[in-house]
Amino acid sequence: ASCMTICNLAYTYGNATVRDYILKEINAYIEKKKKHYKEHEKPGKSATRQFAFTFFEYWSQKGPASHIGFISPDNAINAQRGDIFFDGFEDGAKPGKSKENCPGPKSWEGNCGHTGILTKSPTLSKDGQTLTIHFYAAYNKNNVFDQYHFTFRKTNHPSSIWVRDKNSGTNQGKRYLLGFGRVDEMKIRGTKNYPVSQGKGLLSIQRDTGLSESTLKLLNPQLNKRGPHVNEKLTIFK
Repeated sequence: ASCMTICNLAYTYGNATVRDYILKEINAYIEKKKKHYKEHEKPGKSATRQFAFTFFEYWSQKGPASHIGFISPDNAINAQRGDIFFDGFEDGAKPGKSKENCPGPKSWEGNCGHTGILTKSPTLSKDGQTLTIHFYAAYNKNNVFDQYHFTFRKTNHPSSIWVRDKNSGTNQGKRYLLGFGRVDEMKIRGTKNYPVSQGKGLLSIQRDTGLSESTLKLLNPQLNKRGPHVNEKLTIFK
């Protein structure tokens, strides 16, 4: 499984409302590209990382009210759990096979980057010079799905303010953080209030709402604190 396959599967087998919304917007985007863009500007196949990045980047023009959005590298600390991160644009690939696979940063065939689903918001160092990204992905020679992290350092490169060095494996060189794609499930699915009655614990709330503990805590940060939550109004998906 490729890194983008993992992201695709997460949404394919996730909430049906969100999946159907994304598929509808993807199909509309493809039709728009067919009508208004030249041949060399067509997006790649819809299952690829190339397509995903251009799709989210397209939505960056729609503004914060959109249900789908894009977060630029300059605003990396605003990314959050569940967002999809993209890095790439090979710079100075080493001679040999890597050079052949990565002809250059101006084409997506030469991107040779990576993607994954964030496990939490990126962490900025105290001096502001490094950015650490924690994510879920299949990212080793055996394509094992697990949690990983990348650390980027600040740079003045025009492609991105964040760069990391890939010094092992194939396609070695520099990787620039390209940004993050966001699917706002709260806007797509809609939310409602859920009053917590006497004696309701987290397990009871999970059974009543059908939501996982992580989802409930994402929607209601106060649940991260220990103690009873009696007579509170929680936010849940409709």
